[in-house]
Amino acid sequence: MITEDNVVKIETEGMKQSSEFKIKADGKAFHLIFAGMYSDPIRAIIREILSNATDSHVEAGCPDRPVKMQLPSRLDETFSIRDFGVSMTDQFVTERFNTAFESTKDTSNTMLGGFGIGGKTPFVYTDTFSMRCWLDGKCRVYSAHLNENGCPAIVPVAEYDSDEERGVEVSFPVNPKDFNLFVEKAIEVAIAMKVRPECSNETFNDTLDEIEKAVVVDYDGLKIFSTSSAQIPYGDRIMANIGGVIYPISYHELDDTSFLN
Repeated sequence: MITEDNVVKIETEGMKQSSEFKIKADGKAFHLIFAGMYSDPIRAIIREILSNATDSHVEAGCPDRPVKMQLPSRLDETFSIRDFGVSMTDQFVTERFNTAFESTKDTSNTMLGGFGIGGKTPFVYTDTFSMRCWLDGKCRVYSAHLNENGCPAIVPVAEYDSDEERGVEVSFPVNPKDFNLFVEKAIEVAIAMKVRPECSNETFNDTLDEIEKAVVVDYDGLKIFSTSSAQIPYGDRIMANIGGVIYPISYHELDDTSFLN
């Protein structure tokens, strides 16, 4: 999405040239950026990676195609999201993807992202994650990790011929104690999506089916759910869907609810 910077011009006379503030790229700076940015880390990871995958489908001309998502379970502890979009070249991965606040989406409102942070959000949860890029008959595998200085780094670990569709997959293992939490947060994120991710998790699919039945108003970014289903994370709430993110609003926070009639 298009992001705007508010610039204040200060006129000086007879003074030395100004000096811009800088950020030292060390482990402490990256920790503050990633750990301090999200109040709900697991939901943020799922939302940001799904948003990147959705944006890639938009760019590839297939916005209605579902993204594939695997939720962790006792059979497979891996969380992964696989898209079928434009993919990334090796040059893009090593020169653009690995740079915080470097974004290709900040000039268009058709994209959900725009800050160049989303692809790095797994670092909020884990010290390492994997990324596969299918493009031009090849599959390139990368390991993103925290190096000896505590800074995020990405290194290619394999390349092989592949006839799979182009796209990108991001994956990492999940602590068993967080399996249910990942399912819960994935449901909360998916409520806001126009195209539901393709997922084999029964709880995820059954809950979203119930939620879709419970929508009583869906108009111009607002969703209102009935409270008949205990599975709805935001029961008795008004949902504001802004930029693909759900913001719950209590009825009691509104001065005028006549528009609901």
